[in-house]
Amino acid sequence: MKKALHTAYMRLILSLILLYTCQQIMKVYQDRDDVNKVMDTMFLLLTNSDSIYKQIVLWKKAHRIEVLLSIMKGPIFNQKKREHEEQLSTTARQAKILLRVFNTTALFTCLLWVLYPVINVHVQGKPVEFAIWLPFDVNISPYTYFAAFYVWVQTSWLAFSNTTMDVFITFFLAQCKTQLSILRLDLEHIVKKSKEEAKISSEDFKNVLDRRLKIVLAHYDEIIK
Repeated sequence: MKKALHTAYMRLILSLILLYTCQQIMKVYQDRDDVNKVMDTMFLLLTNSDSIYKQIVLWKKAHRIEVLLSIMKGPIFNQKKREHEEQLSTTARQAKILLRVFNTTALFTCLLWVLYPVINVHVQGKPVEFAIWLPFDVNISPYTYFAAFYVWVQTSWLAFSNTTMDVFITFFLAQCKTQLSILRLDLEHIVKKSKEEAKISSEDFKNVLDRRLKIVLAHYDEIIK
C-alpha cells in the first residue's frame, strides 16, 4: 500500500511538471520573435528539464537506491560504537539542516517570483506577464490571481522536489565521506583496540586482530558498492 501511494505521488508530481514544461515550450513558440520573453521562459524551462531528468533517473534506479539505503541501515555502517555514532549523528543533523534551509529558501523564492507580477498590476499598473502559455488573458481579473496561484503551486512543487532530490544525492556523498572517516578511525586504533579486547577476553591477540581486520575489509567493500 505504501509503495503504491508513493508511486502514485511520483506520477502526479512528474505529470504536473511535464504539464508546466509543455506550457513553457508553447510560450517560447508563441514569443519566438521576442528574445527577452524567450529568455525569461527558458530560465525556468532549463530547471524543469533538469528536474524531470533527475526524477526519471531516480525512478528507474529505485531498486539500486533501495540497495544503498539498506546498506546504510545495515550493521556494518551502524556498529553501535560511540566514536562512530558521533560522526553519524553529525552527518544526519547537517543533512536535516541543509534540507530545511534549502527547501525554505526555494519556496520563499517561488513566493517572491509570483508576487512580483501581482505587485506590478496593483501598484504600478503595468500589464502582467507570466513565463508560460495560458488559454486566457492574464490581465483580466480574476484570471490574474488564478494564473498567479497556478504558477506559485507549480514552481513550488518544482522547487521542493528539485531541492529535496539535490540534498538526497548530497547526503549519499556525505555518508560515504563519513564512512571513510570512520574506517580511517578504526584502522588508526585497530592495534590498540585489539590488544585491549585480547586482554579482557584472554583471547589470542592475532585472532582478535584478524577478526577486526575482516570487519574493516567488509566495511570497505560496503562503502565502494
